[in-house]
Amino acid sequence: MTLVFPKAGIKVGGFPIYISILSMLILQAWSIPCVLRRIENVGLVGAVLGSFILFFVLNANSIGYQYLAAPQIFAYLAALSSFVVLFAAYDVEVRWSIVKGMIGWCFWVLVMYAFAQKIFGDYVVVVPGLTANYQDAMSPDFLAEKSNMIWGLGYLKATSTYQNGNLFGVNIILIGFAYISILREQSRRFILTLCVMGLACLLTASASVFMGFAAGCLHLLLSYKGGVRSAVLASFAALCFGVPVALYVLFGDSLIATILQERLLNRDLSQGGGRVIKVIGYLEDVGREPELLFSGMLFHPRAFAEIYEITSLSMIQMFGVIVSTAFATFVLLKAWALRGSIYLTPIVAYLGASLSDGAAWLPPTLTNFFIILGACTAWNLSSKTAANAKNGSFSAGRNGGAERQVG
Repeated sequence: MTLVFPKAGIKVGGFPIYISILSMLILQAWSIPCVLRRIENVGLVGAVLGSFILFFVLNANSIGYQYLAAPQIFAYLAALSSFVVLFAAYDVEVRWSIVKGMIGWCFWVLVMYAFAQKIFGDYVVVVPGLTANYQDAMSPDFLAEKSNMIWGLGYLKATSTYQNGNLFGVNIILIGFAYISILREQSRRFILTLCVMGLACLLTASASVFMGFAAGCLHLLLSYKGGVRSAVLASFAALCFGVPVALYVLFGDSLIATILQERLLNRDLSQGGGRVIKVIGYLEDVGREPELLFSGMLFHPRAFAEIYEITSLSMIQMFGVIVSTAFATFVLLKAWALRGSIYLTPIVAYLGASLSDGAAWLPPTLTNFFIILGACTAWNLSSKTAANAKNGSFSAGRNGGAERQVG
């Protein structure tokens, strides 16, 4: 539900009552015993939880006088605490082949729904209470009002079931590259999947999503068969073929060309889509109140601009450097365990997008990230176990043959 129908449900008084959020909370509760069973991770999780406790101690005098509304505070706390779902995903006792099939199903449902939006009309395919929360679905032009309209083009971003182009984009590269990693492990062709995902990313008209997709493709290239030499040769071939095609697309008259020109070439990126102003405002706040660097601004009583687009800076602004450092260390250590694996690609893609817009302040996205990270960890260990068993059988066979020859 968090992967495909994150907005299924309704809002009550502005508070989201979504099936995905309820399932996320259940998954978080289920994850706690999974954490405790893994002694080697207790220290790491304890450091993160300890930093949480310190965060609340530092904000003890501010709680109850915060500027942000209760739903926003819930979103930040629920999203950041979703890191424990990694262990539930890691320990889930089902056939991993079924889980792999589910990831593929999720990917195709999301991209096909996004294409249906553009073919039949963005509002024609909306199902109230399922593909959009009931309150939004009953509001006219609700998609355009969620910062999805590019007014210079009169173009509405493809949002699929996420109702926000950037939010859909960062999730589709996370899910899509996980699916491609599965196909790679099974020695199946993935070019069609990559092309479909690339087209869906283009339809989101999000520069952040473009960046995440490029980061995933680069890692996919560098980790492909043959190592760095093959990657260099493939890159050279892609440039020879791709540059003329890219120039034709960029300066043509198609919708895709228009989107790329408007979002990449004709766009003033000096202010970072409004992000730079928020960063400067935060630095000014810290200059006046240095303790904000440690206590964060989640319970700050005065008005401020949330840097919710940029994941790393948003973490520091909301929770301070202590929680942010503990959380970043947790993520990087878990990602480091996947180094050299084909299952690192979706993590690289997401972290690439999160430099500009990772949508991590929303519970479904960060929950999805840790579900994928946990699944990739399990798949990687399963691949290593299978490889070791195969090598062990091969070695035993060779040794047996040698003994027979000696006899």
